[in-house]
Amino acid sequence: GSWEETSPAASETEAAVAVTWLSGLRIGRSGADPGHHQGGREVVYTVDINGEVKTVFCLKDMMELTSEHMGEEFREVLTEMLADTYAAESEWAAIEEEHQKELDGIREHYSGVITEIHEESKQLAELIRAQRLDRRAISSCAGRIGTITWREL
Repeated sequence: GSWEETSPAASETEAAVAVTWLSGLRIGRSGADPGHHQGGREVVYTVDINGEVKTVFCLKDMMELTSEHMGEEFREVLTEMLADTYAAESEWAAIEEEHQKELDGIREHYSGVITEIHEESKQLAELIRAQRLDRRAISSCAGRIGTITWREL
């Protein structure tokens, strides 16, 4: 995602949730976070600034209100904070994706190890059930199971 301008499409049936943001500012919203989709619709905010209701369709609108009511310096600081947050979120997403790939590789590896042990144990069970015990084959099979488990330790 990015901080791009988006077009609104809010449903009248979506409930507006009001939250307090800074002194004298109330924000109501329909949906999720700004610029995100919920149920195929864009999020639309209404902002009550000391009794005057404004509609916010995108982050750009919110930043213009911030400049107008809190000053350009505050807007610049907020913009920098949002950019840092977005960069950190992107970085964490990349770290999580890499971690997930590692976990998938580990799962695949151990699934193969368990399958290999299972096959060897089936063979060992067959050798033990045989009428005539082949001690050399049993020992060999047990040795392969030992080798597999030792390699994993």
